[in-house]
Amino acid sequence: MNTPTNSSTTKWIQIAAVMCGIGLGLGCVQERVEYRPVFPQSTYASPLAPAPDPVPLVILRSTAELDRMLAPIALIKATLDGMIARKFGRIVNVTSHAVKAPVAMLALSNGARTGLTGFVAGLARSTAEHNVTINNLLPGTFDTDRLKSNLAALAKNSSREVGAVTEEIRTANPTKRFGHPDEFGATCAFLCSAQAGYITGQNILIDGGAYRGTF
Repeated sequence: MNTPTNSSTTKWIQIAAVMCGIGLGLGCVQERVEYRPVFPQSTYASPLAPAPDPVPLVILRSTAELDRMLAPIALIKATLDGMIARKFGRIVNVTSHAVKAPVAMLALSNGARTGLTGFVAGLARSTAEHNVTINNLLPGTFDTDRLKSNLAALAKNSSREVGAVTEEIRTANPTKRFGHPDEFGATCAFLCSAQAGYITGQNILIDGGAYRGTF
């Protein structure tokens, strides 16, 4: 059994303890190692479900991937009460098209993002009456530096030209192009606006029609 030693890992172990049910369900938790309270009970005076007492402390297998779920949950928890008190709040989680169509090589990331999606699905319904909405944006392939680096790596691993790989993936999309970052930004801005108050608990896929499913 390996014990984390750096402070960053320890911090996320403590947050993961609160979410141990989700973590165990996703298979992202290595094992439970001991039980003791991690946060004071007063921390949970919010619409989020009360923490069990005592809270299980867990060891994480991959904190980098779990951060995709745990960091947004921690931020939501830290800001939600203030939004409810002000009767206005807009929370948008940027996840991935992999929530709808998992990517084989990103198994842990798929699981973490799906865990966040499930968490939001329940919570969003309990905050809507306070004019606080929570939605998820699921981007596909956008013309970013990250995409360029991924295409370069894919070309190298397959011993092909970057241009050929790029063109293949671009033309596979129904729009025959990659998304523009400003298109993504405009969608996110709308979800954050007062006009989007009747949209909550939704997973909005913005991928040029690449996902072939009906739902």
